Amino acid sequence: MKFSMRKAIIAAAVGATLSAGSAFAAPVFTVDTAGLGLTGSSAKTFDADFISGFSSELLHLDNTAGTATGSGWVQFTSFKNGANAVLPGTSRLGVDYQLYLTFSLSDVLVSGTAGSPGAVYALNSLTFDVWADTGVDTSFTEANVNGTEATVSVGTADVKLGSGSLITGTAGFNALGGVFQNAIASFALTAAGSNFFIAPVPFYSVAFDEFNNTTQGLTFSADGKLAAITNASGGVDFNGQVPEPTTASLIGMGLLGLGALSRKRKAS
Repeated sequence: MKFSMRKAIIAAAVGATLSAGSAFAAPVFTVDTAGLGLTGSSAKTFDADFISGFSSELLHLDNTAGTATGSGWVQFTSFKNGANAVLPGTSRLGVDYQLYLTFSLSDVLVSGTAGSPGAVYALNSLTFDVWADTGVDTSFTEANVNGTEATVSVGTADVKLGSGSLITGTAGFNALGGVFQNAIASFALTAAGSNFFIAPVPFYSVAFDEFNNTTQGLTFSADGKLAAITNASGGVDFNGQVPEPTTASLIGMGLLGLGALSRKRKAS
């Protein structure tokens, strides 16, 4: 394939993805840390539009069937609002409480070679719970290919804030040997969650997540049946409605286009 054609495919794929993303820019939400029982200088109210963090999971791969299942956690580290970080002195995150998410998922291969760079999977299930811990003593175990799952040791004051499940999503191994995941999920707050995420009312019913990591954060077992993801970074934002089907399709087309380009490059 000529270089100009490669650039055209990149532009089309990225353009489709970015156009889709601009159709549902992240709206602002309001957090009240007093909803967790914090008082005095720790009781803060602030606006944000994104929650950042890092993640670990252990994937169980069936490369013959082209399927993968896994579970793990996301440890949230910060909030932002537009181009501005919400600093710990305001959010109190990591100071007076921890915020984290536990999840399980499954997916099936839609293009590329299973378990290899350039492989793209469609998520067919994803469930998750969001938690806060004012004891600041929850601990996290990273996955490894010896069979250690990515697990959470619950602290002394953990409370569930919300939960969700898959609407649509894409995941895979990128051309450089890392991994990615982009998902749209339903989201519902618990009573405790409504005291923390206080606006809008009712709160957004859809959550969007994106996580990526470098080659160094991905290892495979010798038999290729396990993949440990230990350094994925990304985050979550919210919206009040699911994107139009055509918009969601554009995101998938963009990612699939990039995967196709990677395979073409290897063949040329």
